[in-house]
Amino acid sequence: MTIPATKLVLQVERATDRFKYGHLTPKDQLIPIFSVELSTTIPRTAKYIHFEAQTVLSVGTNKAGPMIGHTAVDAPQTLFLIDNVVNGFSLHRLEDGAYIHTYNTNPVKTFPKQVVFGDQATLVVGGSDTGTIRIFDKNDGALKQVLQHADRGRVQTVTMYDSPQHSLIFGVTSTNDAELTISIWCRKRATSPSDCPLGSEVRNFVRGIIQLAIAMAIIAYVSNMLIEHSLGITSLGNAWQEYSKLGAQTADLTNTNIRSLVEQYMEALRGEELERAQSSGADRRHDGQAKLVKPQDMLHEVILLRN
Repeated sequence: MTIPATKLVLQVERATDRFKYGHLTPKDQLIPIFSVELSTTIPRTAKYIHFEAQTVLSVGTNKAGPMIGHTAVDAPQTLFLIDNVVNGFSLHRLEDGAYIHTYNTNPVKTFPKQVVFGDQATLVVGGSDTGTIRIFDKNDGALKQVLQHADRGRVQTVTMYDSPQHSLIFGVTSTNDAELTISIWCRKRATSPSDCPLGSEVRNFVRGIIQLAIAMAIIAYVSNMLIEHSLGITSLGNAWQEYSKLGAQTADLTNTNIRSLVEQYMEALRGEELERAQSSGADRRHDGQAKLVKPQDMLHEVILLRN
């Protein structure tokens, strides 16, 4: 039969060395599908792996082997962690259970506690018997950080949540004679362009369109100016050619030479403006007196860049 994936439940029954598999009804009633008794193994944790293949992983131990307090499987489903209860946490290969590394917590009192992968399976995060949460580097085993959850007591419950923007660590103190203490730690990730939300992408797109429109307007304005003053630019080019005939090099230019070129250009441009104004005035004599453009009414900005 087909069962919604969000309603599947795995349950370990340690008193009978069984784990049960079932699903929840809309009224949260557990309907058993099957149960398995493991005669040679004491089940400690059950995990879903390769969910499309409907595979269930049971992690446990036999009476002669090491103790297991809790286990966790990484997202790629290639490694798993064990709280070995004795000296800390152990990393193993999922395929064959081969031992890889131990993260020593030097416990004073031994008891089962949760251990999880964190920060995209690059960290090992687990509880302790001293009120702290220990964070180890998964690859080299170095202790990266100690989170002070409480002054004392057992931190048996630890879980972690990873998102593209931040990581959250939850810790709970387990005591028999005091109220529970729950702590939450958050670490923001360094965002990259690929992590930006859709809203930022839309804003960047609109900003790019606006910048493109401004650039096109500037190009159109400059093009019109070049068309109107093409003769003036030609005059400046002619003046430069006249100067070049003298055999001078660019490096030999002095401020006096540059000023002379600019003055020749300005005089030619003023003459063209005056000639164009007179021609336009002659065509509009029937409308009244023509308005001549005075040279001092024209504003020109010349920027000279020198090393």
